[in-house]
Amino acid sequence: MSINLTGQDTIKYGIYSSRTGSNLNLSIHDSGGTTTTHTALILSVNNWQTETWDISGVSDANKDAIDSIIITVLNADAENTFYLDNMYGVGVTKTTLNGEFSFAGIGNKKTWVDFAAGLTFTGTIESLLAVSLVTSGDTTFSVGDILRVKDGVDDEWMRVVTASGSSVYTVTRDLAGDYAVNDNPTWKKGTTIVNYGASGEGVIFQTASEANAPHIDVLTHAGSPWTSTNTRVRIGNLNGYLGYSTDEYGIAIGETDKYLKYDPTNGLQVKGNILATTGTLGNLSIETDGSVRSGQTAYNVGTGFWLGDDSGTTKLSIGNEIAGEVDDPASWDLLDEDCSDISDWVSLDQAPGVSEVDPAGQFRFDTNASAAGNDSAGRRRDIGEYPNTFTVEIKVYHDAISGVNDHFLLRCYQPTKALYVYFWDPAIKIVNPTGGSTEVGTNLVKSGGSAEWQTWRFLVNFSTDTCDVYLNDSTHDWEKVGIDISCGYEGTWTDGRTELHQMGWNTDNRITHTDYIKIATGLYGGSSPTFAWDGSVFKVGSMESLDYVSTTTGYKLTKASGLEINTGTIKPSALDGGVTTTFTGGSANILTITDGIITGIA
Repeated sequence: MSINLTGQDTIKYGIYSSRTGSNLNLSIHDSGGTTTTHTALILSVNNWQTETWDISGVSDANKDAIDSIIITVLNADAENTFYLDNMYGVGVTKTTLNGEFSFAGIGNKKTWVDFAAGLTFTGTIESLLAVSLVTSGDTTFSVGDILRVKDGVDDEWMRVVTASGSSVYTVTRDLAGDYAVNDNPTWKKGTTIVNYGASGEGVIFQTASEANAPHIDVLTHAGSPWTSTNTRVRIGNLNGYLGYSTDEYGIAIGETDKYLKYDPTNGLQVKGNILATTGTLGNLSIETDGSVRSGQTAYNVGTGFWLGDDSGTTKLSIGNEIAGEVDDPASWDLLDEDCSDISDWVSLDQAPGVSEVDPAGQFRFDTNASAAGNDSAGRRRDIGEYPNTFTVEIKVYHDAISGVNDHFLLRCYQPTKALYVYFWDPAIKIVNPTGGSTEVGTNLVKSGGSAEWQTWRFLVNFSTDTCDVYLNDSTHDWEKVGIDISCGYEGTWTDGRTELHQMGWNTDNRITHTDYIKIATGLYGGSSPTFAWDGSVFKVGSMESLDYVSTTTGYKLTKASGLEINTGTIKPSALDGGVTTTFTGGSANILTITDGIITGIA
């Protein structure tokens, strides 16, 4: 919006001042670039006088689109207050700008503009009115800078329109549109001005009172910082920045997909490329149970790679899991129960529920025909202590289970964490640390008319409170059906307890059979990565092991088929000139090396 003074040759206005003399310029600026100025001469203090401003010499082309009215203080060596009222143009037509505005300043100190009433006409005067701002000190502003003035009540944004010298500026007020027309704040001497810079520039923002305080931000803006800013760095409370939703104290740098952040709870997290253009990244030290990984969740588990320390042993694995295969531990060292004898399991039966061994040599859990709030069949076994990482495999058949309180339940306890697995019809759910639950896959449990034997394997990591889940049945060939499922229900428990329960609180005759349950230290998932080193044995492709025995015996190569190269050893001398080494398998020579060259393969 602009003011059209075409055909008008005079502007009149009333002025009231606390000082005499020529202390104030009033200017009009046309959108074509022409500025016309009038100096008010105050003859008597604290009295209204009428000023007549001759604009007859200004062509209509230079006054038909007045886009700003500029007030400039000429002499600010002492305190002075100005009031202007009843401003209008005189000529063929009369343009009236009723209302009142005031201006206050002192010496070479900061000068604060007050529009208690402002100039009033159709539209907002703040969008058209540029006013003079005088500052003190060594800090200077540039044209285009966004300024913020704030106290405990008001918060106003301004933009520098012109800069004259090192302390006199023309500014546009109330950029954010926070105030009603003619109702801008009155700023007192000494109020701080913060320079946010022009679009693309930034500031350091420090707060102890705003949302998610306390924190210090380095932020930039795109020209409207009252609407949005872009935080580049935060130190302090990280809540609300780069994925944090709770109070965590530390430092975070970057953006959603590329960042570096640290807090004591989650440690150091890096996302994006790490590039050393010259030199090296230096030493990377991995402490006990630490790792560098991508895809694989633990040594030899998953697709990708894993390099780290596994309970004090340095290990490396690279490659993909083979569909339909899982690695088994050397032994199920914590529990290897074939379910043929239930006598070493403590009964948890609540009548009429019964747990027993059926004629087929399996655990049978039956709630029988009296559904009640305490009706269940269950058993408990103490295995000593659960480590932070362990694998559970259980084979079950659900003759009849239902939903909540008619489900089958597996529980494995540490002193403060537990693996809770609910087998509902048709969902399997794992309980998270706070007591909520997550379904694994979608409707994976088979019971009743669709019942069949299902073998489940749970890879539990209480260090990260996550669990991977594998399933083997008629429609899943050791398929990984759950990755990083939240687990580790928190409470006070008895370490080492393992429990199996069939609940029947709502429905009669809830029945589950268990063929076996096995538990081992460590995580054992998808089998056969392309390459792995467990601290003593290499695994390469389909090779089961390439095992270094000693400096004299060399390496022993064993394949999954059982073929063993058991005569001849690969030693440095086998590659020397003049030496022939023959490797045999059974009664046949299968490999001959002469002068360091393979000369025969059976």
